[in-house]
Amino acid sequence: MHTGTCDRCGASSVFASANSLSGQSNHTTMWPPHRPEVKGIVRAHQGQVWQYVCVSCGVMEWRVHDPATLQWIAANWVAVRPPEAQPPP
Repeated sequence: MHTGTCDRCGASSVFASANSLSGQSNHTTMWPPHRPEVKGIVRAHQGQVWQYVCVSCGVMEWRVHDPATLQWIAANWVAVRPPEAQPPP
């Protein structure tokens, strides 16, 4: 969606804003699983989270573009691991 075309409906009615959803929150763009001492990338790291919204269908996407913020997330956030594959019975 960050290219200007909605991945869901194909419309070119995508709008974007940086950090627009974190201004009123103490959690700053982070939901569980989390570490309570790490508040988020906007306040703790000064990173930018871009929100993209298609005004035709309402789908929203969040994206981090800069490598320094991605590295900070990898060092400070809890990794979400997929479940181990189970062999067929």
